Amino acid sequence: MEAPTIELTRDNFKSIFFQTLIKTKVQPEIPILRCAVPLPNAQRLKAKIITAAVFIIACLLVWQTQSGAVAIGAAIITYLSYFLIQMFIANKRYFIQESPLCEIKINQEQIYLPALLFDDRKARTLEREDLLNVEAVWNFTRSKSGYDINDPEPRRAYLFSVIFKTRYGNSIPLNDWSIEHPELFKTLVEYNYPVTMIRTAKRGSPITIHTKWFFLFVFMCILIHSLIKYVI
Repeated sequence: MEAPTIELTRDNFKSIFFQTLIKTKVQPEIPILRCAVPLPNAQRLKAKIITAAVFIIACLLVWQTQSGAVAIGAAIITYLSYFLIQMFIANKRYFIQESPLCEIKINQEQIYLPALLFDDRKARTLEREDLLNVEAVWNFTRSKSGYDINDPEPRRAYLFSVIFKTRYGNSIPLNDWSIEHPELFKTLVEYNYPVTMIRTAKRGSPITIHTKWFFLFVFMCILIHSLIKYVI
């Protein structure tokens, strides 16, 4: 049985991060994908409201055209628009003109955390003792037990969140999409910074979940279109 929480070290690093396309190396500069940084609840609500407006427009278009192809196209556009809108809002929110750098810099003595990671929009250059912990919530992309490197169904570690806990406050969470996390953790453990890995029960397979929801959404749009055309 796998322990839900472990302290990440050089010895157990490969038991979690073994399924990578290339060999993970120490990388002193870790880029952050600004448009993929998670949004706070208020900003996610804003994205949902805009998406709802797109959905209403799409429904009106389907009503006017009475076309199945248009219904499917509207479903695709509406579903994708939610993620594109979130990316647009995140890119705008986390671009800080006074401190535009969006990468984490790590060396033996210090860690530089960019301004976008903090609510006060100020960058931090931390001495080793200033970093209390790096806390990550993760799970494999499959639910099999054990850390079998020869698993015929490859898995990889999916990162739900990573937070830098410092003497000057905690960072906002990053996720799997926003950062090259194998390189981040490899660099942290090689330089002996504290990292706690908390394994969650949530499945680390968001693509599969989104695919299921997408096909359900398309089915509902086709059903509504059929009802409008043949019943109502």
